[in-house]
Amino acid sequence: MSYISVGDKYIPHTNRPFNESAYRSRQMQAGIAKQRCALQNGFFDKTFNRIFERSYYGTLSGPVEAMSPLSVPRKAHRPPGRNIVTSPPKKGSGYSYPNVTLSKIELYASDPYGRAKEALKREATVHRSKLRGGPFKLNLHPSDYFQGNPYRTDKPLPPANKPVPPGQKVSPVPFKPPSPSKKIGGMKAGTFDTYPSHSADPYIIRRSKKSNQEPVFRPAPGPKSTPVKSIIAVNVNRSVHSANYTSAIPTVMTV
Repeated sequence: MSYISVGDKYIPHTNRPFNESAYRSRQMQAGIAKQRCALQNGFFDKTFNRIFERSYYGTLSGPVEAMSPLSVPRKAHRPPGRNIVTSPPKKGSGYSYPNVTLSKIELYASDPYGRAKEALKREATVHRSKLRGGPFKLNLHPSDYFQGNPYRTDKPLPPANKPVPPGQKVSPVPFKPPSPSKKIGGMKAGTFDTYPSHSADPYIIRRSKKSNQEPVFRPAPGPKSTPVKSIIAVNVNRSVHSANYTSAIPTVMTV
């Protein structure tokens, strides 16, 4: 039973040729395939070279020239001279011991009273003599507010409010409406506002068509699809019908 056509003979893929056009008319032949042999015709080199141990063939550096086993001649050995003879160092670290370090001990010399204060006063006098004019002051420097206290005002304050005299006592009884609230019905009688009036739809302006304007092109619809029976259903109806129904389909259960 075929899934593509009705009544066609099925040909399996094993019986079909791989290239049907190769069996028809003459074909272009590129030449005879070469056979394996032990000759050097299939290689670029004229001679066959082999890579043995310690051979430079096939390397990137190429051949290496032979090296002599003799060592490189060197200069005659000259022993170093004697060290400089110095006096032995003194023992101890030298801390709190006089005449032990390289320098001599410093002699004590007293300073005049108030020497640092007089030197600072002298430097301040020299600095003041070099000044010209007072320090530069900018009145437009940025500030957080227009003044130090933003709530300060120069206007006089208004007179103080007089205490309000005690008024009449209000009745503590709550307000009660004369009638209970109405429920919302179909006529909207329980609301505060009346039923809203119906608003007319906006007027649509119809534009006049031009006399020389062509109608809009509308292509004709194509053919519509119709229900088609499948190939399997057609094959089943042809092979199995009322005449051979009992013989075509084997019985499953027998009494």
